[in-house]
Amino acid sequence: MSLLGDVGAYLIASTSLGLSYGSTGSLWLGGFAEQSPDVAVALIEYPGREPLRAMNAAAKGAPVAERPRIQVLVRESATNSYSTGRDRAEAIYQYLDMTGEFNSTSGVRFLNIVALQPPFKLEQDDSTRTVWAFNVEAWKERA
Repeated sequence: MSLLGDVGAYLIASTSLGLSYGSTGSLWLGGFAEQSPDVAVALIEYPGREPLRAMNAAAKGAPVAERPRIQVLVRESATNSYSTGRDRAEAIYQYLDMTGEFNSTSGVRFLNIVALQPPFKLEQDDSTRTVWAFNVEAWKERA
């Protein structure tokens, strides 16, 4: 499974967030694919930092973990309050930040997911829906 698929499955596993995959659900991988539903969450992968390298004699500086990054976008209906979208973004932010170790459903071992900043208002789209954003860095064991 891809990075976005692994993190998406991790988010869906939290029943408190109430997410499911689009097109009938609210979680989109790779960006918002459609104009509806109004309330939606999108995960977008982008380049991260250099890999973490082992420093023992046997590994000789070989990469042991990758650190890709993900932008999380939370779109809220124009009919809902400003704070509704901000609260939804905050709940996802708190769920993802400092996850600690876990194995994804595809078997990838994640060492941690770290938030890079708190949620912020990114834009108001053409349909006057507010979009919140924040970025995370995923530390995953190199396959």
